[in-house]
Amino acid sequence: PVGGIDQWISIRGQNRDNPVILMLHGGPGVSNAPFAPAFTPWEDDFTIVEWDQRGAGRTFGRNGAQGTGVLSIDRLTQDGIALTQHLRSRLQKDKIVLFALSFGSVIGLNMVQARPELFAAYVGSGQFINAADGDTLGYRLTLEQARAVQNAEAIKALEAMGPPPWRDVKTRSAAKGWATRMTKDDDPASRMNVPAMLKALPDYSDADVKSLAAGMAFSTEPLVRDAMSFDARSFGPRFPIPLFIFQGADDLNTPTALVQRWFADLDAPAKAIMIVEHASHGAFYT
Repeated sequence: PVGGIDQWISIRGQNRDNPVILMLHGGPGVSNAPFAPAFTPWEDDFTIVEWDQRGAGRTFGRNGAQGTGVLSIDRLTQDGIALTQHLRSRLQKDKIVLFALSFGSVIGLNMVQARPELFAAYVGSGQFINAADGDTLGYRLTLEQARAVQNAEAIKALEAMGPPPWRDVKTRSAAKGWATRMTKDDDPASRMNVPAMLKALPDYSDADVKSLAAGMAFSTEPLVRDAMSFDARSFGPRFPIPLFIFQGADDLNTPTALVQRWFADLDAPAKAIMIVEHASHGAFYT
């Protein structure tokens, strides 16, 4: 139980003395389940905690739309802090590491700002900075890439929707979808086949697959609308804990130039950024 409802958590590792990493998946509403096997080697050095957030994956499958309750960034932040407290007690750790992916970085930054004393470090990938600026730059870069590879379908769709601000969340999601499809061929993430990855999971049922899709459909509208007003820069120039960013050089969804500018302006106890070559929004997988 987390935040008044049952939420799905997995805790995997080889040694309880290892540092604990809490993974914050993106989406909104996209469980990390398909990618879990990629992190198996990490379990020698870390205890890996995966969490299907409220409204996502197996958590949505357990509770459904009626049992999910209010879905907002603030609610997910509260859930994340409650889960962190549970992990500290259960795994006997004073602090844990947050590894936040894409939309999960919105939740992660809010968690760190609310309770910095709970965390050893923040690690971001596909780092969300600001919706308006990110959408504007991402749209331009996506259209440039579509033209560079002469993808007529992408060019037609992107030119038809026009640059942001867009009239609705559906249009924005379509633009982000084209950004993902413009992943370059030299990026290993371009070969990800998520349906096949899900089928290969030994503990993932057909009902789980349906819950993942249903949770994403349920979560996208309210959480994207909430995230439109989020700005990582509003927290100010001081970051309270060690900060590490792994950002794809060719990220079109959360453009890397914005992340680099935000990172450069921050003062933290320790910080480092790695721009991952031949990687895009799926840099965590690359």
